[in-house]
Amino acid sequence: FMLILAGWLIWTGRLQRMSTKDGMALGAALVGAVLAAKGKPALGAPILLGAAIYFWLGASGLFFG
Repeated sequence: FMLILAGWLIWTGRLQRMSTKDGMALGAALVGAVLAAKGKPALGAPILLGAAIYFWLGASGLFFG
């Protein structure tokens, strides 16, 4: 998932114009992925899901334009 997210950030150009909110969401996604990988999916999955939703809605321009 993280490779897909990184590829998407580079492809869409969001990496160059990343805002503070985008950086925080990316950091949360990393924390969630690490927690899930270490065997704590009950903690990591909601964090990772929240970051994915943020990026999905931001990509569509619906809420975070």
